Amino acid sequence: MEGAKMNKHRLLISICIVLLLAVSVVSCAKTPGIDTSVTVSGVEFQLYSGFYNEAIIPSDPDDVALVVKGEVLSGTSELQEWEVWLTDENGRNSTPGSIMTRLSPNGNPSISWVFYVTETHRSLTLYLPGGQTIQNVDSLIE
Repeated sequence: MEGAKMNKHRLLISICIVLLLAVSVVSCAKTPGIDTSVTVSGVEFQLYSGFYNEAIIPSDPDDVALVVKGEVLSGTSELQEWEVWLTDENGRNSTPGSIMTRLSPNGNPSISWVFYVTETHRSLTLYLPGGQTIQNVDSLIE
């Protein structure tokens, strides 16, 4: 009887370990465009940073300025000519208020977009040319 209890205990521990590993794999899912690159109009592109810029004052007092940075990993493109916008979980769209291009920390062409978003947003999606989207942009915010 004691051996049966011990085997049952080991089985329960094994099941718990498998469940923990499964949850860990699911939570480590990669987001295209953030954790891995996406191809936009023949250009391999990836976002690498996001932050609120308190020095920029939006005209709407309920908004904050969100800077989103991305870089070209291969190919060439006039990034500043891309038509992009952010959409929050309520369907509110925000086009960039300003755009800056320069070299990324890796030495690649990069772009910084300034979007005006509500302070209470929970989920942001970036829309890129060709119907490409990057989900969970808010996960970049430092």
